[in-house]
Amino acid sequence: SKGDDFRGGGALQQGEHILIHAASGGVGLLAIQFARSLGCIIYATTSSERKAKVLRSYGAHYVFSSRNPESFLSGITQVLGAQKLDLVLNSLTGNFIKYSLELLGPNGRFIELGRTELYNPGELESEWNIKKYVVIKWEYNMADNQQLCVQQLESAVANKKKLGLYRPLPVKLFDFALEYEDAFALMRSGIHVGKLVLQHG
Repeated sequence: SKGDDFRGGGALQQGEHILIHAASGGVGLLAIQFARSLGCIIYATTSSERKAKVLRSYGAHYVFSSRNPESFLSGITQVLGAQKLDLVLNSLTGNFIKYSLELLGPNGRFIELGRTELYNPGELESEWNIKKYVVIKWEYNMADNQQLCVQQLESAVANKKKLGLYRPLPVKLFDFALEYEDAFALMRSGIHVGKLVLQHG
């Protein structure tokens, strides 16, 4: 069915409520568009109002602060009411993790993209009464089944782009030989939206 490969065995289903943290990067903007194509309700966090406008233009319904966890929790709780989240796509740390877990329902899935604050899946699932905790590791030496998954993801994205379902991501190009320091400085600043690309020549 539609998007099965991209969903990776049912991670996101039609009409679910998804929270995408730090959503103004390439992964976040793609996730918003994928969730929108499934008719999901999309909650997102980002660090500025300028970025929030971009997220809304891509399809996010509600956008909150990725700088202040208490502000995030207050805002999203007010919007959710008694509703629980179905899926969290996370790359933040500290109380953002704790609060996001609190917002998940018993069928909730927590997908961790970060590398600095990881937990034992079984223990976390039991403690927070959620269905699944998954850590995504993007490695150059992926196993064959992981490489196949990535190829399926790329194929699904390409097909949806051809159909006009996905907008191109914002991309800023840098010359590798002359501008790599500028590229990394911009990445550290946290003010960019979309992807930064270093190119040769």
